[in-house]
Amino acid sequence: KVGTAYMHVTDGEDMVIRAAVQAAQETGAPISTHTTNGTMGIEQLEIAAAEGFDLTRMSIAHVDRNPDLWYHRKMLETGASLIYDGPGKAKYYPDSVRVELLKQLVADGFEDQLMLCNDMGRRSHHTVYGFGPGWQWIKHKFLPRLIEEGLSEEHIRKFMFDNPQRQYSFQGAQ
Repeated sequence: KVGTAYMHVTDGEDMVIRAAVQAAQETGAPISTHTTNGTMGIEQLEIAAAEGFDLTRMSIAHVDRNPDLWYHRKMLETGASLIYDGPGKAKYYPDSVRVELLKQLVADGFEDQLMLCNDMGRRSHHTVYGFGPGWQWIKHKFLPRLIEEGLSEEHIRKFMFDNPQRQYSFQGAQ
């Protein structure tokens, strides 16, 4: 996993992305990236592409913190996958924004490049400590909402199982 700062890529981050590409090409590992508030995903992809990386092996995380449909389409058009890991975190945007983005991207034909998960790295995200949304939010709230708002069980299976299984598998090294 590699990452970039908010609204810019430092020289060190650029170097690490290029090193990750080399390592991934040698080992067949996929690359997953961190974006700060959903920014610099396109730039991460441009760096990896400049090194000759197969962008279908790259996943960009935290993109739902920057709910710009055009931006998401541009990343997906490269063949990369996107990780929506903010469901339940109204601090950033309400889930209605995520639902509409996902519905539109499915309508655009990108359902095989979308993944859902929880980014629950802080104590304040966990119900066991009296906070939330908690680990169960996606299963008990978000996925049922996606179905209620028009996505299918097949879409859910792709977002939660099929796409991550394919995306995180190792492939033959170059």
